[in-house]
Amino acid sequence: MTLRRRTGHTAEGQDNLAVSLGKILATLHTMPHDLVFEAGLPSYNSEEIRRRRSVELERVAQTGKIPADLLAHWRSVLSPGPTWQFQAHVIHGDMNSDNLVLDGSKIVEVTGWSDVQVGDPAQDFAWLFSCSDQGFTDSVLDAYQRQMRPEPDEHLIQRAHFYAEFAIAQWLAHGAEIGDDDIVQHAVAMLLDVQDGLRATGGLLGQEEEEDIPQVIDDED
Repeated sequence: MTLRRRTGHTAEGQDNLAVSLGKILATLHTMPHDLVFEAGLPSYNSEEIRRRRSVELERVAQTGKIPADLLAHWRSVLSPGPTWQFQAHVIHGDMNSDNLVLDGSKIVEVTGWSDVQVGDPAQDFAWLFSCSDQGFTDSVLDAYQRQMRPEPDEHLIQRAHFYAEFAIAQWLAHGAEIGDDDIVQHAVAMLLDVQDGLRATGGLLGQEEEEDIPQVIDDED
């Protein structure tokens, strides 16, 4: 994760930075929905979000490049249920390190507001689950949870993980669309790593266990 800086100093005060980012996200997610409605920006409820992602997943699946077990996992994640029963909030929609400008260890500007909408707050955390500093991610989430009212739903982290994983599939689909085999091969390798990681931790959903089929013995005596 690399954050843009207005100074040439190395990153300091990571804890303060994480707390600041958590508070910024909480403030954004509690903004009135009317601001989005009046600006004519998109607004989706939780079920609309789930259905849109399901349609996009099937479109990406048509590339034939998504590892089968990972595809089944994502379909399971996207099935109707508590995971997708949440309150939509105003979100940035494209939150990532490129859109954070630092002055020393302070966030002085958030840029890239072209995807603002009422949507899934978990989407603004997806990029944090793609960075190597898990401690930083945990600190951001802790600050967010302490600041956010009402409290975040219990499945926010699961959905953020899904968005982070699925972003690789979206990149793969883009590579396939423009005929870039290097992107496709790189993305497939990353997806296989995701699949292996989920399997290793027991988090791979949607896998049917082999059932024991009773043998039928014909007694012709």
